[in-house]
Amino acid sequence: MFWIKALFGLLSIFGVCRLAHHTTEGFRISKIQNNTFENEEFPAGLSFSAVEEKRVKEILSQPFTYLARGKQSFVFVSEDQKTVLKLLNNHYQWRIHAHSLLPNIPWKEENLSYFEKKMKMTYQSYLLAFSQMREETGVFFLHLKKSDHLKQKVKIVDKLGIAHEVDLDKTAFILQERATLAYTQFAEWIEKKDISTAKAGISSILDLLKTRLEREISDRDPLIRTNIGFIAGKAHFLDLGPFSKNFIQKTPSEQRQELQKITHSLKLWLTEKEPSLAEFLDEELSKAL
Repeated sequence: MFWIKALFGLLSIFGVCRLAHHTTEGFRISKIQNNTFENEEFPAGLSFSAVEEKRVKEILSQPFTYLARGKQSFVFVSEDQKTVLKLLNNHYQWRIHAHSLLPNIPWKEENLSYFEKKMKMTYQSYLLAFSQMREETGVFFLHLKKSDHLKQKVKIVDKLGIAHEVDLDKTAFILQERATLAYTQFAEWIEKKDISTAKAGISSILDLLKTRLEREISDRDPLIRTNIGFIAGKAHFLDLGPFSKNFIQKTPSEQRQELQKITHSLKLWLTEKEPSLAEFLDEELSKAL
C-alpha cells in the first residue's frame, strides 16, 4: 500500500509539473537569469547613441505581455502592440555551467564543447542579424552582455497573468518591431479580396530572400510560416538565431534551388487558398531566377 501511495504521489507531482510547463509554455524567471554572453566578443563598432538609448528606455517603461516562445527566447509584446521584447533563454549557459562542475568523465569535454559552440553560433547570429540585416529583421536594440548604464527594470506579465520585474542591466534581451506572421497576413488579405496587396507581399518575401542570398548569409531554419512576417506590408525575418555567414558563395543554380525549396510550402498553401496567388508566385520566381 505504501508503494502504491508513493507512486501515485510521484505521478501526481509529475502531472502537475507537466501541466504547469504546458500552461506557461515553459517560461519561468529562472530561464532568463544568467542568460548573457560574457565570454563572447562584442564588436567595437556596434554601439548605441544617447538618443537611441533614450528611445529604448521609453519603450521599456511600458509593460510587456507574454506572446510566444521561440527556439532561443521568450517573446513579450508591448502594451502599445508595436514592439516585441525577446528575453533570451539561458539554455546553453545553464548547460555549460552544469558541465563545468562535473568531474572529468569521458563525455564531459565533448558535451561542453558542443554547448559552447552552439552558444557562440547563436550569439554570432544575433550580431549578424543586427549588423547586416537590421532593416530586414526590424531589430533596433541588442543587449547581450551585462551592463551598468541602463539602470532600469521592465515589467513583464507571463501567460498566467503574473507580473515580474526584470533588471535590464543583468539580462540579455532584444527589441524588435512587431510583425504579423506571413500566413496570417496572407489569410487576411485573401479574406478581404485584396489580391493586389497580397501579390506585393509575395514580391516582398522574394526580395527579402534574395537580399539574404546576395549578402551570402545562410539560414538554418528558413521556414516562411514561422520565421517571416510583415511590418507595414513589407516582409521581415522574425527568427534571429539561425543566421551564419556563408563564406562559399552559392552559384545561381544553388540560389535558384534554395528559393524554390523555401517557397514550396507557401505555394502549396496559396494553391489551396487562392490559386491566382500561387500562379503569381511562380511568375515572380521565374523573373527572380
